[in-house]
Amino acid sequence: MHRAVVRREGRDLTIVSYSRHALLSQDAATELAKEGLEAEVIDLRSSETIDWGRCAASLEKTHRLLVVEEIAVMAVWAPKSPRRSLNGASTRWTLQSHVWRAWIFPRHSMES
Repeated sequence: MHRAVVRREGRDLTIVSYSRHALLSQDAATELAKEGLEAEVIDLRSSETIDWGRCAASLEKTHRLLVVEEIAVMAVWAPKSPRRSLNGASTRWTLQSHVWRAWIFPRHSMES
């Protein structure tokens, strides 16, 4: 489980995510392909250990990185590369539904 999986091959953009957002990233990549942008989707499969080698290899190919995650920013992934990170709202952890919904951003925000 410590190895990331390339869920979709691409040449224009690397999208790195895990869990639910890896699935949303695949959907967004499909929509981007309709517009001629081929995104590579990497599913980390865990937020505990990151397969830096797989991420770096993809970034060397695409030169663009989008990190998609639910809560806080995990790390600075590639300081010398163009990057953008999508995150849920910054709130304290709770099971209250109105706060939980703020963590989950809509899929269309990945496509913009």
